[in-house]
Amino acid sequence: MKALRGFMMAWGNFSKIPCPSHKWDEEARVWMLFFLPFIGAVGGVLMALALVVLTWAGLPWILTGALLTAMPFFVFGPIHHDGYMDLWDALLSARPDREERVRILKDPGVGAMGVMTMTVTLILTFGAMCTIAQVWETEGPVWMLLTLATVPFMSRTMSVAAVLAKKPMEGSQYATLTRGRETSMGAVGVVILWAVVTLFILAAAVMFEDARGAYMLIPMVSGISAGMCLTEKAVRDLGGMNGDISGAVTVFSETWSLVVLAVVCAVV
Repeated sequence: MKALRGFMMAWGNFSKIPCPSHKWDEEARVWMLFFLPFIGAVGGVLMALALVVLTWAGLPWILTGALLTAMPFFVFGPIHHDGYMDLWDALLSARPDREERVRILKDPGVGAMGVMTMTVTLILTFGAMCTIAQVWETEGPVWMLLTLATVPFMSRTMSVAAVLAKKPMEGSQYATLTRGRETSMGAVGVVILWAVVTLFILAAAVMFEDARGAYMLIPMVSGISAGMCLTEKAVRDLGGMNGDISGAVTVFSETWSLVVLAVVCAVV
């Protein structure tokens, strides 16, 4: 029952797709985190389908790229991007004391650093999506489509693993999670789950396109590396994990993966 409630909590909190139940259960929070990558998987599949349908409909690749860039806001909402801007406001504030950086992170307003970072991120995402749309229109590589569908799953897996593996910031909503061996094993389990799913998708890509399918590992590894680096910096500078950092890791690793995917598609 808690697993089902956790699934509904993940659906209702991290997706804009109408959810039949919004009942909150604090004891099911761990299950909510466990199911978060699957919410990402649904969004990834929808993005891949949108690419196929929009191209089939004859839309110019630049318009397709713009719609794909905007799509996460309609499927997942702006919750992760809000944390992304808050985190960069704190990290780029150049304040020497941790308390002041944490105060900036928790400030409900958005500063100049967050706005500028979000602007650059959207420009990079738009360029990546346009490149992906153009390559799909001319070549249609199956491995690229599978990678696009997998990226939101990967980025949310990174986020959940960081929440479970790192100590929570004081006052964080994740501070109530039980820490210790069980939680650490949960983080390992989530990563193993991602690895198994990714290897399955990789096998499908190789089956469809021979060795070219292995190209999907490049953007995936890049996204994981980027997410790990941001997690380590944020925890070191701010003293622990919270929801804003979790959302920022999601956006950061996803953006890196999409940009690298576009570069790989353009040069191979």
